[in-house]
Amino acid sequence: MWPPGDPGRALPARSEKDHVLPFRFVGLLRMKRWAANPPSETMVKLVLGIIVVCVLVYVIEWLVGWPDWLTPHYVPRGRI
Repeated sequence: MWPPGDPGRALPARSEKDHVLPFRFVGLLRMKRWAANPPSETMVKLVLGIIVVCVLVYVIEWLVGWPDWLTPHYVPRGRI
């Protein structure tokens, strides 16, 4: 039976602090795992390459602008 105990009894209210500590702890465990078993050089290069491509696309879009034909709701003139 879920929740355990009397079915008529309400569960205690959860505070904001109940969610903060587990996520911090999980983050610490993830950092420990990465320190013990770091990613390979190939994986680091792949991630850095993806970041560079994203930044490059952003800079080109910022300098040149966004083309109208890539806008989702663009209707070309003269066509219905």
